[in-house]
Amino acid sequence: GSDNYYATLAHELQHLLDFQVRQNTPLWMAEGMAQVAERVAGFDQVVADDDYLSNAAVPLNDWNVSQLDDRHYGGSYLFLTYIYERYGSESMRDLMESKLTGMAAVDALARSQGGDLDQLVGDWLAAIALDDASIGDGNFVFESDDLARACPVIRPEEAPFKNSASVPQFAPRYYEVAGTGPINFTFVGKDRKSVV
Repeated sequence: GSDNYYATLAHELQHLLDFQVRQNTPLWMAEGMAQVAERVAGFDQVVADDDYLSNAAVPLNDWNVSQLDDRHYGGSYLFLTYIYERYGSESMRDLMESKLTGMAAVDALARSQGGDLDQLVGDWLAAIALDDASIGDGNFVFESDDLARACPVIRPEEAPFKNSASVPQFAPRYYEVAGTGPINFTFVGKDRKSVV
């Protein structure tokens, strides 16, 4: 068979294992884990991450099945790849075997590693933009992917700069601000949303 055949086989076997273990894994997590399984099996067939990186303004964990596109799959793949690379292969098993589902399971996993969901998601979003292990505590990197092409960045030309945008939960919007001196950011909106 072809690499695509074997990648699909790894993907579908992950779904089978997941169904045998829990049967209630949210679609975003099930698809992300299945794409990670393709990568772990040695097949680099995942292309949806490029679609996500070009326009990440989609919800990570709240999929409307009638509006799905490759960006949803790409975001889920990148998030679960980040978890896999940061916490190790056991993390996928821990997520599958957790009595919790979705982001609650991810939060429990992050807490078992000394962090929490907010920190993990923040580090993941920073890793997408930076993809550099030499920054901070080394958690802002993807080992298996070169994300140098990352999401579009808004670069204000002059100050003061005002922007209004809507961003789904767990989705990024990146700004690159140049210059010296203090910079003030004002955020207006909800800074919290229930995980479950």
